[in-house]
Amino acid sequence: MPRRKQTPPQHGRRRSARQRKARYLVVAGGAVTEKQYFAYLADLYDVVIDYRQKNLAPSQLAKMAVDIVAKQGANTGVDAYQQVWVVVDVDDFHDLAQAERVLRSEPQTKLIVSNPCFEVWLLSHLERVPCSVMRTKDVEKRAKAKGLTDGSGSKQIVISALANKLDAAVDNVTRGNGVGNQEGAHPRWDASMAPWTDMPQVVAYLDEHHQRGER
Repeated sequence: MPRRKQTPPQHGRRRSARQRKARYLVVAGGAVTEKQYFAYLADLYDVVIDYRQKNLAPSQLAKMAVDIVAKQGANTGVDAYQQVWVVVDVDDFHDLAQAERVLRSEPQTKLIVSNPCFEVWLLSHLERVPCSVMRTKDVEKRAKAKGLTDGSGSKQIVISALANKLDAAVDNVTRGNGVGNQEGAHPRWDASMAPWTDMPQVVAYLDEHHQRGER
C-alpha cells in the first residue's frame, strides 16, 4: 500500500533547504486535461511538477525534454528533476518509437504513452475500459458520459470524480485494459494495444518515493 501523507507539525515554520519539495517535469502536448491531472498529482503527493506544453509530435517533445534536462544540468543553482515524463497520446502519430529512442540518452526520462488518448487513464479510475473502446472519440465520449470530464470540448477534469480511486485506476490498467498486450508482442502504441496507458508507472514511482494524501 502507498504511504499516506502525515499531518505536518503546527509550528508555522518554513521548509528548510533540506525539506524542499521534490521536483518533477512533465513535457506534453495536452494543454488542458493532462496539465490539470498532473496538478492534481502534485497536490496529492506534495511535490512540484513543472508542466511544459507544446503542440509537437512525440519525438519533438522527447527532444524538448532532453534539452531541458541538459540545460538544467548546467545550472548548479537549481534542484534536479527526480524524473522527467514525456506524456503523449497515440492519436495519429507515427514517431513514438523514435521518441523512445531519443529518451534513452537520459535515464531519468520516461515516455508515458496513452493509447489512444489520456482519457483512457481517467476512465480507469472507474472501470476496466472495454477493449471495444479503441478510438479517441469513443474514449472521450465515454469519459464525459461517466462524469469525468466537462467544460469546453469536455477537456476539463471533474476532480471530485477521481477521489480515492487511484489504486483502482492502477489495478484496472494492469489487470484489465489491454490484458495480455503488455507481454511485448506489439509496441504499446500499436492500434491492437488500445485501450492502454503507461500512467501506472508514474503512480508507482511517486508511491515509492513519497507519501500520498487522501484526495
